[in-house]
Amino acid sequence: EQRVRIAGVEARATYAVGLELDEAGVVVGRARGPSGLDAPIEVGLLALCDGVPCLPMVDRVLVGADGTFRLRSTEARECLLVAFAVGTVPASRVVRVRPGAPLDAGELALDAGLEIEGLVTRAGTPVEHAVVGIAVPGTPELVLPLFGVRLAWRDGALHRTGAMVETDEHGRFRARGFEAGAHELEVVRGEGGPLRGVTRLSPKVRVEAPGSVMLEVASARLELEVLDADGRPARGSATVDGAKSKTPARLDEQGRVRLDVAPFERRSVTLEADGQRTETFEFEAPGPGETRTERVELLRDRLLASLELTLATHGDDELELDFVALGGETEPPTRLVRRVTASGGRATVADLPAGAWRVHAFVGNSYRHFAELLAPVEFELSLGPAEHATRALAFAAAGRVRVDGQDEQGARIAATCNARDSADRPLVLRFVARGAERVGSAEGRISELAPNDVYPNLAPGDYVFEFVAAGRERAERRVRVVAGETSELTIVLPKSE
Repeated sequence: EQRVRIAGVEARATYAVGLELDEAGVVVGRARGPSGLDAPIEVGLLALCDGVPCLPMVDRVLVGADGTFRLRSTEARECLLVAFAVGTVPASRVVRVRPGAPLDAGELALDAGLEIEGLVTRAGTPVEHAVVGIAVPGTPELVLPLFGVRLAWRDGALHRTGAMVETDEHGRFRARGFEAGAHELEVVRGEGGPLRGVTRLSPKVRVEAPGSVMLEVASARLELEVLDADGRPARGSATVDGAKSKTPARLDEQGRVRLDVAPFERRSVTLEADGQRTETFEFEAPGPGETRTERVELLRDRLLASLELTLATHGDDELELDFVALGGETEPPTRLVRRVTASGGRATVADLPAGAWRVHAFVGNSYRHFAELLAPVEFELSLGPAEHATRALAFAAAGRVRVDGQDEQGARIAATCNARDSADRPLVLRFVARGAERVGSAEGRISELAPNDVYPNLAPGDYVFEFVAAGRERAERRVRVVAGETSELTIVLPKSE
């Protein structure tokens, strides 16, 4: 990057600037995998900080079809060159990169490593689609997230920390790419979903690679068949209270759900279904490896309200409505998000709890609404039990203000920004900066990352922006916002005397 200061700019004048770019250091080489490898090979360059690899990666590429790769570094440094593919042992070597001096790193050969295979059963029956976790015991010096996996830095080299593998239709699993030594295996996910009520689905088993192992799922299972008030399969989810995983299990098309729980325990299960009352039931789990099937009937919640929208614009579009409870006791307040599709200028939002709400309406979603330069739509709504309310909506065009704060040399700076409208009313605004590598957002403050877009879009009219930064002069600018347009505002804050 090179900054150029131009003094005495003349109208309609053209200025030419010559830039001289430094040549980057280049590392070339070849990488090959074991015979039969069908996974892509990736190669990365990591800077070594006091002999230890540090993030982020200097460069990262996929190996070409001819097995070659080319990496770049803009600085002279000692680096760790790493090659990796799923199902292999990572290969690495230390290289010294110098700008202007291409380096041939030779060939990195990935080894197939050793194989661990096994069988997962429940009460003697093979379990398909279970996920087995394979881990290397012990605490490494450093664990780095690289190439979508976690690699451990130990004894001056990178090693796999483990793997996840799914069983086939016969309950068998097979994984490669392990080094000789002890590995610990356990079932971390059953065919009914992630861990929902147990610390683990099976005891840990230790095996020396290469090796073969049998894993027995020791949890019990609750299989629930959930019916709605009309006796039809319900659509919704189930959550085991106090479970390790807070992710609800979805009911399938027949309204059934399978939950792995600790044997012999009495557990509460909360069922949520569309248009039905949320209810909690207690079940006693069977013994290890056993399954208990229960049928559950839900009651319809006849106290739910609905909201019918009449749309002056975007009458056949997708809408997103964000409901925030008013005057509630919860902190943060209860928030509901509903997505509906309008047709013929109408849309209905069903199954809304009674109460007072502040509603934010968006075309598509909040990002699309902002990108298409639409004005924010907000209203308050009070719903009684079983009430059917109506509301007319119109989405109007708005404008955007893009703010860039700079010092006397043209370098971007951060600053506090306050804004008010033509009636001198203060505005609560966020400023979103999208840089080449990061995205930042803050309320009432512009970032030095990049030009800052004001969020939300502003209705057409005149606005006043006031900028304050430590050690710099205060500045105030008036901006006219035009519908469908972006107004650029560059503010220079010189140092105060």
